[in-house]
Parts: sequence; C-alpha cells; structure tokens
Amino acid sequence: MSVETDTLLGLIDQENARVIHYQEERTTTTNIIFVVVGIIIAIIGIDQNICGNADTILSLILIPLGLLGAFLNYKYHERIYYHELLHDNYSEHLNKLLPKAAIGKAKRKAKETFAKETWLFKFITKSTLWAPWVMVNFITVAFGIIVLVISIEKAC
Repeated sequence: MSVETDTLLGLIDQENARVIHYQEERTTTTNIIFVVVGIIIAIIGIDQNICGNADTILSLILIPLGLLGAFLNYKYHERIYYHELLHDNYSEHLNKLLPKAAIGKAKRKAKETFAKETWLFKFITKSTLWAPWVMVNFITVAFGIIVLVISIEKAC
C-alpha cells in the first residue's frame, strides 16, 4: 500500500478511537452525575418532608448539577459528531484513492440491508439519541427548583 493509503487508514482508526473514547467519557460522566443526584434526592426524601435549610441547600446543589450534566452531554455530543464527520471524510478520501475496494458501495449496501431487516432503523437514523440524556438533566434542574421553592415556603 502507498503512504497515502496507510496515512488515511491510520487517521480513520484514530478518529474511530476518539469517537469511542468520547462516548465512554460521556457515559461515565453521566453515570457519576446521576449517582450524585440520586443520593441528593434520597437525602431530601429521607425525612419524608420537604422543608428547612438542609433541603434548600441540597436543592441549590441539584440545580447546577443538572445544568452541568446537560452542558457536558451536549459538549460530548458535539465532539463525537465532529470526529464522526472526520471519520466519514477520511473514508470518502480512501474510497476515492482505492476505487476497486468499493468502500462506499459496501457502506451503502450495509445501510440498505440494515434498513430492510430492522424496523427501528428509521427511528435510529432520524432521532438524536443524546437528547433524552440532556432532558433528564433538565428534569433534575426542574426538580431542584421545585424543591427549592417548597423548602423556602414551608417551615419545619
């Protein structure tokens, strides 16, 4: 193989590794935030009454934690999307460099076969699967605001 082909294969492999790395990083970050949020919600609900300074302070922690989670999820999505685009561009260049390999044709055939064999294909390709995680973080923010309002208004 030529130096150009080897370089493109190396770049494709590198971008694929970056996508996987950022997906794992997003998963780990999200899990840590959700565990902390779960602990805070358990502490708020342990006395079965939302009132007082402790619940106010915990709700003030929930709000920025939810915003941080939403922000980080979106930023990881941007990074993943960027590296997926680079991966696809390198694959296209490799396809042009090696037309006999028919990389583009193999990708199209795989998509067509997948579309025929699974009913979820249209949903998966049309939806943004990262968006529900951002929404869960905004629900955390909303819960924090509700707890904050109730704990300020209600005396123990």
